[in-house]
Amino acid sequence: RSARPSKHAAGCPAGAGIAAREGPLVAPAAAAGAADGGGGAANWWASEEPPARLRDVSEGLLQRTEVSLQGGGHTEDLVAITDPEHNFFSGHGAERVWPASLALARHLMERFGGGRAVGLKAVELGAGTGLPSLVLARLGCTAAVLTDVTWVVQLLEYNVQA
Repeated sequence: RSARPSKHAAGCPAGAGIAAREGPLVAPAAAAGAADGGGGAANWWASEEPPARLRDVSEGLLQRTEVSLQGGGHTEDLVAITDPEHNFFSGHGAERVWPASLALARHLMERFGGGRAVGLKAVELGAGTGLPSLVLARLGCTAAVLTDVTWVVQLLEYNVQA
């Protein structure tokens, strides 16, 4: 399934909505760089600012990981976009699909597969790649809000686009 993301809301087919929201933390270095007109990315580990759309990212700057999860009697094939080299996204959440994310996504498939996610609303705090919320959206979740620190929100949007 595909989704059309924005920083405030994104609609998914079958009525599911995914919204990526900025978290409450702002990197001190990012704020200082913006204040003094310094160049570079707004997030201090990254090399440059990310493009608005995933399709505008140059080949080789991000990693695409295909994830196949089994649970609840069926399989979900998803794509996770990560930035292990911190080209655009700093911090630990952007560099990989974490084992805890995979475990939670499998648990959600077991618990809410077979139509049991329909009508649910979810919030994923510190979402990183947002894999658990993307699984819930595939299972029929009505709405999911994904949050993370400001500089990772665009990565969340890329994962909704993927």
